Amino acid sequence: MDVNLKSMTDFLIQKEHYKISCLADSQNNLKWIPMIQCWEDGGSMGISQNYEWVVEGNAGLYILSSTKSFLFVKVFLERPLDNVLKDIKESLSNYHINKDPINLFPYFQIIKAVFEDSSVYWAELALEWYDELP
Repeated sequence: MDVNLKSMTDFLIQKEHYKISCLADSQNNLKWIPMIQCWEDGGSMGISQNYEWVVEGNAGLYILSSTKSFLFVKVFLERPLDNVLKDIKESLSNYHINKDPINLFPYFQIIKAVFEDSSVYWAELALEWYDELP
């Protein structure tokens, strides 16, 4: 559980904002809040009712709980960090949340996942992001 996500969602996000999706590795449903679109043809990353980052794929919802699981969203590295920050900030404002996205979004987990288990292409993109972080 991420304490920053918990404090943000506990009081500020109303029940009607939650989406219900089936977990990819089980038949269980999970409530979550979409925050940012991952791919042009659909699929979003968001925050679960358990205050964990999740990503919606073709097979269902995946919980991003291990370093390797963040490889699902390495596609964000192909976008300029400023654009990702802008999209997250816009999403937060849609929920009337005035938080700095840099303190919420799992940038370092994505970068770490790529360094541990990916190609040179992704590692170079991760380094660019790392250099841009405050």
